[in-house]
Amino acid sequence: MMENIDSWYDKVPVVYTKNLILRPFKQKDLPEVKDVYQDKSLYRFLGRNQNALEQHPEYLFDREVYDPRKENMLRWGIAKSGDDKIIGELMLYDIEGKERCKIGCRVAKRYHSQGVATEANLGLINYFDQKGVFPILQADVMRGHAVSCHTLEKCGFRKTDQLFLGRYYVYLYDYSTHQERKEKGWF
Repeated sequence: MMENIDSWYDKVPVVYTKNLILRPFKQKDLPEVKDVYQDKSLYRFLGRNQNALEQHPEYLFDREVYDPRKENMLRWGIAKSGDDKIIGELMLYDIEGKERCKIGCRVAKRYHSQGVATEANLGLINYFDQKGVFPILQADVMRGHAVSCHTLEKCGFRKTDQLFLGRYYVYLYDYSTHQERKEKGWF
């Protein structure tokens, strides 16, 4: 069944994984969102500085300043199941209907190397598979960011021969391995 993703711009669907909840940001999340956005070391691998939204996460809740439709971007907060505290973010951007988009993930530094990015990405990918959306899922990783490359490969992304803007590796999700991963209990 194909999902109507247009409604996602108003409120992204909630997705549950074993240890995480992928959900819309709420006003009460602002301190945790700031914690994720203010870690300047993350921007080294984005190849840019903080944008206005990252400098002022309160804009997430002001539709006159930040409109997901105009930005062509969807954002999920990554929350821990136990306490529902935000520890990261998943983003879809450059969305082309239900057919193609790019995915990005960032996790607060104190939660690095704990499998959060892997579990969050796989949870969202499994949701897309169930809803029949985004058969082409792309991730761009700045050259030299071995941790992100490793995470994507664990999730089933395959590095292509392409470079985006000459400095980002292009990865595509390999849905041919999806059923096998489901059978192994990955999600």
